Parts: sequence; structure tokens; C-alpha cells
Amino acid sequence: MNKVADFLLIQAISFLLTLMIASYCGVGIALSLLIALAVMIFLGLSVNIIASVRGDKYISYADYCLLCRLNGDEWLRKEVAAVMSCKFECEIRGSGVMCGSTYIHVNGKFSAVSSDALAAIYRQAKSDSLTYVGILQIGKDNRALSLSRRINDVKIEFLSFKKFYKLAVFAKRVPAVKPRHINRRKILIGALPFIFGRGNAIRFVVVSLILTLMSYITPMKTYYLTVAAIAAAAAILCLILPISAPLKENIFKRPPKLPLNK
Repeated sequence: MNKVADFLLIQAISFLLTLMIASYCGVGIALSLLIALAVMIFLGLSVNIIASVRGDKYISYADYCLLCRLNGDEWLRKEVAAVMSCKFECEIRGSGVMCGSTYIHVNGKFSAVSSDALAAIYRQAKSDSLTYVGILQIGKDNRALSLSRRINDVKIEFLSFKKFYKLAVFAKRVPAVKPRHINRRKILIGALPFIFGRGNAIRFVVVSLILTLMSYITPMKTYYLTVAAIAAAAAILCLILPISAPLKENIFKRPPKLPLNK
């Protein structure tokens, strides 16, 4: 419901702004209404087209990497099997996933596969008569990468986790971004001390005075006087309303001394 109300409000604002600009340029009322209506319809169609092209918005690559690391190896193995099952027959086997005739070793830890772990993967591949092993992980260990290039009888290749992320997005296995609920009333109430604090009264008075003086030398006298009156009213509100700006916390204040402190 909020999205519909916001969309209608944007439509109304675009209609009014177009009507004001057309009127300022001296366009007739009938033509101004027609132009404003056309702009409003064009804006509505553009928003709908952009929304349909964007579709679902998924979490970023960095957030997905963190999600995989937090959930660990077993969870990531299941995700790899689910993502790759659209093209291959997948089976979770040991520390990896068998995708058709290709074995993918899955590492969901914060640390990359080390040289010792790579040697263990090599020995397991020899035991299972595998000629190719793909290692899927986030990040790389340079020494393990150099070691993999020196092995000849078993091809060990480090796979791109970014490509796997794109495949996971295509397979809709990446969580969508949860819409954030913005409490506009709370934000507005929190901004009141900064807008109508007593310290801002002098600023509003100065602005009102400058605009009043400028109204004597400009043909747009009514506009300047109107804005000056609004600024003067804001200064009065700063003095009447019992609102004070929050004090800044002293981040350099030393903590209280405890009995255990030296």
C-alpha cells in the first residue's frame, strides 16, 4: 500500500511541477494541462518498465560470500549440488560434489585450501582414479595455486566463485534483499531538533532579513516576501517549541576508573 501511495504522490508532484514550468513559460492553461498529463503518463510508464526489467534484487557477491563462509562446507556443498543439478547429475561425495564425471571439491571456510590440503586432495583423487578436480572456494592461496600447476597426472583447477555466484542467481538460490521498512514519522521527529532548535532561530531571522531587503530590488517581490515570512515563522517556532538540539557525545571522554585498573 505504501508503494502505491508513493507512486501516486510522485505522479502528482511531476504533474504539478510540469504545470508550474509550463505556466512560467507563458503556455496556455489548456496546453499546460495536456503537457503535464503527458509527462505524468510517461513517468508512470518509465517506472513500470524499469521495475519489470530489474526484477528481483539479490544480495551482493560480498554478502553471498559471507553467507557461504558462515554456513560452512556442508551447506555450501548442498548449494553447489542444487545449482549444478540443472545441467548435471550431482551427488555429494566426501568433501565435494560429483557433477557428472567432474569432481568439485568445495571449501566454504574463511581460509583457502593450503598446500597440505591440496596434497590431500591430490592423494584422494589418485585413490578414486580421477583425472580432474575442480576446487571451488572464496579466495586463493598463492602457494597452493603454484603447487597445482606443477602437478601433471591429475589436473587440479581453481574455479571462479564469482561465476558460481552468477549461476546461483540464475538458479534463484541466492537470497533476495529484504525490503527495509522506513519509519518516516520517526525520522521526521528525530530531525525536528536539528531544524527547529533554538540555535537556528538567528539563522532564520538572518535569512528572512536578507530576503526582505532583496524584495526591494527584484521584480519577484511577492515570492521573496512569501519566503521571508516563512523563514520568520520558522524563527518564531524555534523560540516557542520546547525543542533543543542533542548534545554531541564526547568520544574522547575517559572511562571510569575501576578497582582493577592499574
